Amino acid sequence: INESSYFDVPIVYGSPFITTIYNNLSPFITKPEGPGLQSINGTDIASQPDGFIIETDALQWKLATDQSEQIWVFYTDRKVIWTCNLLGCTMPFQEKRVIRVAHNPTEQHYNYKNTYPIGGEIDVVYNYSDRSASLDYSWKVEYMDNGESNKKEVAMYALPHHHQVFSNTTNLSVNEEIKAETGLCGSIEAVIGNQWNMVVPLNDIDFVNSIDNLTPEERSVIVNALEQEEYDIIPNEDPYTFGKRIARLGSLLNIAGQFDSQIIAQNISSTMKLSFEMAFNLIPPSYPEENDELYYESKFGGVCSFDGLENPGHPWVSGGAADFGNGIYNDHIFHYGYWLYGLAAVINYDPSWYNSNSNLQNLILSLARDIGNPSTDDPYFTQFRHKDLFVFHSWASGFEVISDGQNQESISEAVNGYYGLTLLGRALQDENMYNIGRLLLSTEIIAAKTYWQMDPNESTIYPNEFSKVGMSSQRFASKSAFSVYFPCGSDVTVCTYGINILPITPITSELLDKEWVEKTYNSIYSQANFDDLNQWIGFKIADHAIIDKYSSWIEALNYYPPYDNGFSITNLLYFI
Repeated sequence: INESSYFDVPIVYGSPFITTIYNNLSPFITKPEGPGLQSINGTDIASQPDGFIIETDALQWKLATDQSEQIWVFYTDRKVIWTCNLLGCTMPFQEKRVIRVAHNPTEQHYNYKNTYPIGGEIDVVYNYSDRSASLDYSWKVEYMDNGESNKKEVAMYALPHHHQVFSNTTNLSVNEEIKAETGLCGSIEAVIGNQWNMVVPLNDIDFVNSIDNLTPEERSVIVNALEQEEYDIIPNEDPYTFGKRIARLGSLLNIAGQFDSQIIAQNISSTMKLSFEMAFNLIPPSYPEENDELYYESKFGGVCSFDGLENPGHPWVSGGAADFGNGIYNDHIFHYGYWLYGLAAVINYDPSWYNSNSNLQNLILSLARDIGNPSTDDPYFTQFRHKDLFVFHSWASGFEVISDGQNQESISEAVNGYYGLTLLGRALQDENMYNIGRLLLSTEIIAAKTYWQMDPNESTIYPNEFSKVGMSSQRFASKSAFSVYFPCGSDVTVCTYGINILPITPITSELLDKEWVEKTYNSIYSQANFDDLNQWIGFKIADHAIIDKYSSWIEALNYYPPYDNGFSITNLLYFI
């Protein structure tokens, strides 16, 4: 293979075929080790001489193992001559030949073989009148046969979340015969069309919930809890821990402002400003030995921590990796999402802090660009670092190679990341950032409700044996799992649910689907043993509040610390 003799394999989400484009080559297809090649186009291969000839535009192989049979069909635009034996088939030299392969196909695969995707584009239009965004996929297609009569619209698999948001006016048809049974998305079917139009709802996003329905007694309880909170200077020991702790203060600041507790709000605001200025190295840190400075990393274009760059790797795979893998871009959406949430709270309370310091502005916007940059023209940051706008959710893992592929464990922290970005846009009165944040946020929540929050009684996404646990806590490119990366203690349910519920903020009410909580709280989550992780009991109480505010309020009043380092009694009572 050289510059003139080569093959291309366009990898495009949703294609029912694998497509290979051969240039100046003699294509050779061989069977994998293990299964035997039983027949070709219905002819028993063992009964044929070595090198027998077959002319077809749909070469069908039947492979057999002790457990199963598999049908694979290799499509070409017209009939070609194949020379076959027990190991495989080859065709003569071709200047250009496209071969499309399908597993267990139907006759409908043959009808749509000619049009193949080589890529696609995404376009977004914000519809302010109905609070939505039009999310359009435009598939770039080519044709095996350029005859006008053969130029059909492309067949592509749509996933369950796509069907939830397809526009009523979109010109798509579902072909029920081009389908596949999957372990990660249930039964999927092809839709026919070069253009997909989806309408994604964009709710108004705010820092706080309404408190109009609180009784005077409930208001008093929340304010009293607020007055007991501690808010000391926070050192940046690592981006994730700092982020969680500063976001906790951000929540308290929002609450104090809403309840007009101005002295508390001013004190929290001052503490947060100093903590951020030290973390950004704008002023000398109070604890220099604990200050894990942030740097711009130029190879991949992003903001990474010093310790993360010095000791890179995936935290639960490489062993010695620092800062939860920040140096290989692992979990940036989690880490900096907390920072953005806290920064948005401070700026919302005191815009002058941001407006008066250009260095601070650049540093804050760098974090926003690290996880939410919308532009392909930005020379310093990649576009939407973690976000996948086909599957709708993010892939939080960085550059460490993991056998099951890219993955995301805590979809709630990804939701929080885009919530923080959205709030920053609101605080800065940056309409573009606000709308981009809302799109990323809304699609992440749709994915959470579709692929993480499982119906334990009957799932259309996962096998029932798996879905009965109610939570797909880790979703990989090739599997889902009811497990976590970090040490959990005796009951993994505590962690699988908790890590996909935290942190508790106003957006949590939108993330946690009430019907799902009704099906999982009493029978699964409330039965978990919290002895080894009792600081996460607060998340269970918050989950309970989705379906029973009165009982969860009593539980919160009767629960005493410890709390997770990003949470507190005031946050919990306010959420309920």
